[in-house]
Amino acid sequence: MGTRDIHNVRFEHPRGQGALVEVIRLDELRRRGLPFFHSPQRRNFHVVHVVTKGRGKHHFEFGVVSLRRGDVFHVRPGQVDWYDRDSNHEALLIIFVPEAVTSSAPTWPRVNNPLRPSADDFERLEGLALLMDRYQQVPHLRSAATHLLNGFVDALASLRIETAPIGHSPARVELCQRFEELVEQSASAHRSVSWYADALGVSAKTLARACEAVFGASAKQHLDRRIALRAKRMLVHTTATVEDIAVELGFSEPTNFVKFFRRLEGCTPRAFRDRFSEPAKS
Repeated sequence: MGTRDIHNVRFEHPRGQGALVEVIRLDELRRRGLPFFHSPQRRNFHVVHVVTKGRGKHHFEFGVVSLRRGDVFHVRPGQVDWYDRDSNHEALLIIFVPEAVTSSAPTWPRVNNPLRPSADDFERLEGLALLMDRYQQVPHLRSAATHLLNGFVDALASLRIETAPIGHSPARVELCQRFEELVEQSASAHRSVSWYADALGVSAKTLARACEAVFGASAKQHLDRRIALRAKRMLVHTTATVEDIAVELGFSEPTNFVKFFRRLEGCTPRAFRDRFSEPAKS
């Protein structure tokens, strides 16, 4: 299955092998003049944006995320994003490979992404990022930077619950977090909400209520949207045929996939691919 119009980026620390985390200011990254900086890219590492100044935007999957000082925005390995050509906001970027995290909470959900913590919590996160930057510059202190990274991730994992919008109970947000992670792993094999509810140890009704409260959509609608997003990624960023994508996503017949896609996106998969055949450069 070939790819097109996307740049695959692997983690290469400027200080060589052995370093698992890098902290860099967005302005410095802009000055490096990296190829594909303003083009779609998929990485094998995490990037956390800690926005320290101004307002801007970032292109993420098939939308644009608005960012402002005090925001924390997370791009996971495998997701597609690119930097906006006209934005001049400033941020600390915490870049790390998945194996750097030994924390019990190595990822956090797309619920509240970007995260908007309190001013005090943001100041603590920014301080941790700056400490990581200082330690990771010294070879014999890199292990300390990794420990700080795990503390940073743990802090974000707790804040994702504390900063949930009013009306979202922590238990429901946590359930939706687990649902998101399971969907990411299993959407190609399982498209039944009852399967996810059983796997999560709750009733289908409990899962449905949590999704309605947190996502503003039913569990089925949310699951379908995630499958559609996976289809859109493959249509835009690979050369796989519609038939191959249908098989990859677990549809018994390509016609069923086409009907599913048209219902959610209002067009056929081929029409969607044609629309994005040359991603706009911003």
